[in-house]
Amino acid sequence: MKLHSQNEELATENDVLRNKVGNLETRVSQLETDVLELEKIVIPGKIAASCQELHDRGVRTSGSYQIRPTIDIEPFYVHCDFRNAV
Repeated sequence: MKLHSQNEELATENDVLRNKVGNLETRVSQLETDVLELEKIVIPGKIAASCQELHDRGVRTSGSYQIRPTIDIEPFYVHCDFRNAV
């Protein structure tokens, strides 16, 4: 009888944990959406730190781009080659 009640307790605890995980997954999904929306607002005015960051933002045309690797360095132009970028 004791094993049966322990099994029921574990099943209940498992259901509670599943609900919590589901809620967390929903919250994470909403936060990811919020971050993407914020990036659409902030990133156009932000100078990329590298060619890789430009690529990550969706730039696919090779050419001269202004970058700023750190806040301590003034922006400067570099040539980014996206022909073989993955």
